[in-house]
Amino acid sequence: MLRSNAPLFNPTELTIISSSGEQRQEKFTPVGHGYTYQLREVIRCLQLGLLECPTMPLADTLTTMSLLDEARRQAGISYPGN
Repeated sequence: MLRSNAPLFNPTELTIISSSGEQRQEKFTPVGHGYTYQLREVIRCLQLGLLECPTMPLADTLTTMSLLDEARRQAGISYPGN
């Protein structure tokens, strides 16, 4: 399990908890105001001529979105345009 001190998209600290309950803390220096890591990866991929990010391919993104959509459905959350 991961526990973030929030915001998750640009954390300064993560607590990693193993299945045995062992905990480890990782601290980070904030970079930018969020999504900086993703933007850097997009730029890197474009510079290499890649059409897809090898660390987060489209199939993984679609799976994540499907899981989030299902969580919203189960929680009864909907947005305009759904």
